[in-house]
Amino acid sequence: MGGTLLLLRLQQILDSQFPIGAFAHSWGLEAYAQGGNLSQRALYDLLYASLTQGSVGLEGAACALAHSRAGRPKELLELAHQLAAWTPIAGPRETSLRLGGRLLRILSRLYGLAWPSSVPPHQSLVTGWALARLGLPLSLALPLYLQSSLMALLAAAIRSMALSPEAAQEILTQLQPHIATKAMAILKDPDGHFHTATPGWDFWAAVQPHLETRLFLS
Repeated sequence: MGGTLLLLRLQQILDSQFPIGAFAHSWGLEAYAQGGNLSQRALYDLLYASLTQGSVGLEGAACALAHSRAGRPKELLELAHQLAAWTPIAGPRETSLRLGGRLLRILSRLYGLAWPSSVPPHQSLVTGWALARLGLPLSLALPLYLQSSLMALLAAAIRSMALSPEAAQEILTQLQPHIATKAMAILKDPDGHFHTATPGWDFWAAVQPHLETRLFLS
């Protein structure tokens, strides 16, 4: 595959605006904003924690592991069970399956890809599997995948709190060196980064469905 086509497909699949419905989810950030009176600095700290110790890093590792095991359905199924165990709150776990299912339907329509039917279609696993099936290198894709995940959270933050699009880009720029570092670390040892430890995120993700008024499903 030519380099230009490779880059175009990477940008297409990993675009945070890819039409899988991510705009309807905040992964608990809306509840965090309502309950925590978030400042721009506090939001940066939350996103940094999600990248380095939380769900963004976890899903990056899951994407990398799925990429390496794309042709082995039994191992993909084991990954799916492990990912579900690392995602204890129902909202984010169900969101992962909904978004992954939609991603899978679009990729099947565009590229004729056939996901193993026995494996729950978590978004990160479908992404890594599809990248491998399309011959797209993980070394280029993983940093973009991590950044796309953070961009989705920033888009939710713009709608949930007093944050301008320009300020969101400032936060993203500050996070980019850490994105690069995390991507390199995952590429070297994906199993070693397949974990999460952000109880604050878990708490507010559990609160999210019980908000009196809300913009997001999760």
